[in-house]
Amino acid sequence: MHIKLGKKYYIVSIKEALALTLIPIIVCILALILINRNPSYKIDIKIYPSVSPLEEIQRGALKGLDSSVKRIIRLQNRQKNNDRAMQINTKLALLKSWPLMEGFILEYNLKQKLFSNRWNDIDKQWIQPKAGFLVRVIQIFQDESVDSSKNTIREPQTWQAVRMLTNAINIAPNKETSFITVSLNWKDPEEGADLLNNFIDYANIFISRFDQNEISTQIIKIESLLAKEKLSVMQKALLDELGSLKQSSFMISPNFNSAFKVLAPAKSPIEPYFKAPKLLLILLFIISAISTFIGVAVNRTRHTKTKLNA
Repeated sequence: MHIKLGKKYYIVSIKEALALTLIPIIVCILALILINRNPSYKIDIKIYPSVSPLEEIQRGALKGLDSSVKRIIRLQNRQKNNDRAMQINTKLALLKSWPLMEGFILEYNLKQKLFSNRWNDIDKQWIQPKAGFLVRVIQIFQDESVDSSKNTIREPQTWQAVRMLTNAINIAPNKETSFITVSLNWKDPEEGADLLNNFIDYANIFISRFDQNEISTQIIKIESLLAKEKLSVMQKALLDELGSLKQSSFMISPNFNSAFKVLAPAKSPIEPYFKAPKLLLILLFIISAISTFIGVAVNRTRHTKTKLNA
């Protein structure tokens, strides 16, 4: 059997060819077994943003109108659609935001679930993580008067929990349908489904509070300007804007209009999610193939030297 590497051809025996083929495959299979040794479930929930529907001007709808009127109508329609897209992007940004994730973790006390391997449910306390080799070496040369156990924080930091939850949740919007799929990888399928449904409920409350705070700030600014303004025309314009903001503040209440509507709530999946990271598997296959080829070359060199010495 001949293998071409660059411009040269190498003769490979059947055993060597099998080694070059089977060993990388076995390495990848073992890697998949290790990756999926702890089953994880992928839970999905489908939502859509509660914004005004996309407006499109039908063909022939502006027929017979003056060109300047057509231009104004098209500009207004484009502005409305741009505002709609901005509202959706803002809601999505808030859904993925660090403050929302942090608030959700603290609200539902998720640290214990995210770091279950470091939480003792019987004693209701955090377990001291095992120190690595480097840490143990440092502790050997550490001053005996310093109690290292007091300086070590047992409870994981909130930023660590936020990073872990952010990695577990995937938010995938569909531009064509405006639907959004929120996925969660979790060990317990029933607990994960409840958690994902609670996440959307909390997100609606969080976004509603955020919008209300923004409107409250604008109302305070307008009321301050209204107290200083003396022209009746400007006073009327400010009063109209103030009334519009107060109406908007009422309409963004989560009980009245949620930021996201649930199209299909999260349900507990039956089968676990099979993880097969393509990039990692390709990298392992290439590395193992190169290592096997080097091993085969070294073994052939030794075999040749043995024959010559004999």
